[in-house]
Amino acid sequence: MSGFAERLRSIATRLPVPEPARSRILLEMATDMDDLFQHLVEKGMAEPEANRTVVQQFDLSDEALLELARVHASPLSCSLEGLSGQARSPWERVVLGLVALFVIVGLGGLLLRTRVVLDASPVAYLLGIIILAGTALGIWKANHLFVGQKPGGPISRRGLRMLPGLSLILVGLGMVGVWVELYRSALVIRSEPGMAMVHLVRWLHLTSATLVVALSGALLTALFWFFLENRAAHLEEKAAAELLERPL
Repeated sequence: MSGFAERLRSIATRLPVPEPARSRILLEMATDMDDLFQHLVEKGMAEPEANRTVVQQFDLSDEALLELARVHASPLSCSLEGLSGQARSPWERVVLGLVALFVIVGLGGLLLRTRVVLDASPVAYLLGIIILAGTALGIWKANHLFVGQKPGGPISRRGLRMLPGLSLILVGLGMVGVWVELYRSALVIRSEPGMAMVHLVRWLHLTSATLVVALSGALLTALFWFFLENRAAHLEEKAAAELLERPL
């Protein structure tokens, strides 16, 4: 881990970015400083001189820090990270974790019922593929963040932002399925006006099942994202705190 804690502490006090983006920026800067130090030493520069060079290179002005904050803290990122960061205390995490486990098990059981899928629009099969992809991604990231994460190692968020995107896609496809089936039902009713009520009830039944699949899948992937994002932020803040406490 970086030996430039004093410089990083100075940057941390002036960095206008909320957590967890602040910790992530500090960790990235610590890695860059270490890499530059190693590069200078390998080129033959003495360690004290290399140390001074690195400190000078990272003597960032307030304007540079503002630009750094602008790049790393977009409105979308701040909104998502602020939402995921609502549970900070251990008790909050435990309670929300139990609630999420209960909901995930319930949703999983619901989505595995063949009757629900058979009663839904054909778009439900596409929804099922997306739900399986989101679940596989969530399990893979959970294994990485909870089991495979090395202490002090880099925290990879690769793939995390795909989960809320999949949730939006599921909701969008569900709504598309509702309107497509409404259009198809309208065409049938037009050719068979006397059976209008039967076709309307059939449409309501079909679209209800479709929305159950879409919204359940969206909630499932959103829950995966919420807790994995919270876990990544917790690891980043812990690593940054340990980093800043190290002496120069």
